[in-house]
Amino acid sequence: MLFRLRRTRPTLAERHAPKLPAHATRVLRCYRCGMSFEASAFAESTGCAKCGGAVRIPDITIERGHWGGALQTAGRVHVLPGSTVRASLIVASGDVLIEGTVHSMIVSGGRVHITAQGELRGGARCATLVIEPGAVVLGGPFESHSSVLGSIDIETAARSTPGKGPAARVPGMDSEIEPKPAPPPTVLFPRAREPGATPRLRVVP
Repeated sequence: MLFRLRRTRPTLAERHAPKLPAHATRVLRCYRCGMSFEASAFAESTGCAKCGGAVRIPDITIERGHWGGALQTAGRVHVLPGSTVRASLIVASGDVLIEGTVHSMIVSGGRVHITAQGELRGGARCATLVIEPGAVVLGGPFESHSSVLGSIDIETAARSTPGKGPAARVPGMDSEIEPKPAPPPTVLFPRAREPGATPRLRVVP
């Protein structure tokens, strides 16, 4: 597993901006239950006020690659060009930007954006889906606008086989894509042309 939380260098305006007080808070959205709640502006993880589950807060930037378990954050996920992600699940309360290669199911409360050089081999359930011309997209399912964030068991989805867990299920999709069964053929018995001739079966599809 090779990824790190990338911290950008503060700009001149940010360095001269007034510092936040020690009791400052910010609003987060839990990716487990979907509830919004307040947490310390300086925290990197916290417990959800509703479900009590652990919530990771910082944005995740993949610079080289990631192989392994699920990526979870109440922030955003950014996969940089040239990097490859192979994960059982990516779940983010914010946006997911794909400029590299991703092999995973994605659940996002924001926008999933696949750039022209990006590649997604998996599925996505998100509020907004953007696919630029030239992007490689294989797999599924895809659902947008989706309210799945907070309605699935994240732990179970993270342990599931890619494409088989609860995050990959879209209600009603199976019945829409299943082919309709063909009607049974009609068997006709035509009249014999000559007296005493044996009638032949004719199958009409």
